[in-house]
Order: sequence, then C-alpha cells, then structure tokens
Amino acid sequence: MRTIRYRFFMLAVIVLLVPRQASLAQQGSPNLRAQSWPAHWITCAGAPEREFGVYRFRKTFELQDVPKHFVVHASGDNRYELFVNGARVLEGPARGDLFHWRYETLDIASHLRRGSNILAAVVWNFAEQAPMAQMTSQTGFILQGDSETEKQVNTNRTWKCASDPAIKMVPLDRKEVASYSVVGPGERVDGNQYPWGWQESGYDDSAWKPAVELDEGAPREAQDSHARWMFVPRGIPLMEEKPERLVKVVRST
Repeated sequence: MRTIRYRFFMLAVIVLLVPRQASLAQQGSPNLRAQSWPAHWITCAGAPEREFGVYRFRKTFELQDVPKHFVVHASGDNRYELFVNGARVLEGPARGDLFHWRYETLDIASHLRRGSNILAAVVWNFAEQAPMAQMTSQTGFILQGDSETEKQVNTNRTWKCASDPAIKMVPLDRKEVASYSVVGPGERVDGNQYPWGWQESGYDDSAWKPAVELDEGAPREAQDSHARWMFVPRGIPLMEEKPERLVKVVRST
C-alpha cells in the first residue's frame, strides 16, 4: 500500500485559535525563561544534520497518580508533532529564526494515566526542499518539563529514536509548478514499512536506539549557552484541529 501525502492541513478540519493556551508560556517557570534548560536537544544516531529525513522519538515513564497539572515545553527542527499516550497534542514550532526560535507550551495532564505513559514525537527535516519561511540549524527535538513534577520527561539519552524509512520526499515538479512557489515538498508513504502504532504504549521499541544529545535548550536571556536555537515563547495561540463530518458530497464535472 502506497500513498502520497502533501502536508496541507486544510481539508476535513476546522482550525480554531485557542487563546487560553497562549498564556501558559508566560506562566511557566521563571528559571526556564532566564537560564539554560536541563533538557537537551536530541537527534538519532547517524542522522544527517541537513538532509531529508523523518525521525521518531519515544519516552516511557511511570506515574503513581495522575497530577492535576503536567506542563511541558516542546520544539523541533524543522517541524515536529507530539503525542501523549497515542493522542496527537502539539505541532510546531511556530515560525521564527535561530535567534527567536519558538517553543510550544501545553498542560498534558488530561492525557496521562496512572502507571505507564508514553510520550512520542515525530520530526521532519525537509532540507533543501523546506518551505521558504522555514529556518533551520539541524535535525533535532526537545521537550522540557516545567517543574520538578515533569523533569522525568526531559529529553536526554533515556529517550529512544528511530529513523522512518517508510516516508520519502516528493519534490515539487518545476515543470508542473512553473510559477514562484514557497511551499514544501510532498511525502510518499510506504504502508508496508510504516511503523504502525509507534506512538502507542503497546509498541515494541526494543530495536530503537538511545537518542543522541546535542546542546542544552536555552532562552535568549541565558548567558554562556552553546545552544544554536535561542528560545522565545510561541507568540500566537495554539491551533485546535477537530474532524468534522461532511454534510454531503456533490459530484461536479
């Protein structure tokens, strides 16, 4: 089974702005807004820094009880999606540059459960075919817990990673799209190789390798940081994607 997917998230969804979540970054730990983060940017062993690739990350952690709040900050290069126990909860980062690299903040407590939990993320690097507005340093992902409650999920070598051979880039055909274009490439997905269920708790990740640590995360205000991405909070509200049933289908000629 093979499909070609273009990442235009417009069909069959309604996109709503959610101002409530936008204030979470401002309510986060003051230390994370002024000092280097304990969490590190991570990547996969052997992953090229600036070539096309899709990489998947997983972290298993235990909770004795479900906390009232569990706030995390996440970002990726070029693009990422975050899942909690199989549910897709974040995508980003919001557009910026290396001197104003955006991170998303979310309280994921409602998706957690007592006992074993899974955080999973997928990262795309579109390399030379990236959209015009996409700035980049190298392939990477980072997740930082806001306080002592969440520090066990900070990205480091305890996360696991694997590249995804099922997804190949489909560059724009300049013969078909001859005019000026700023969008990114498409993707061809080979269902026979796709790691179905990779974001779920029951998936066998025993063959995945430990993630490789890069620089620590750091905000613009941090001093003496080696981080190439200078963090600032996301400046626009998160978007909510909700499937909507079609009222009717009309065939047109």
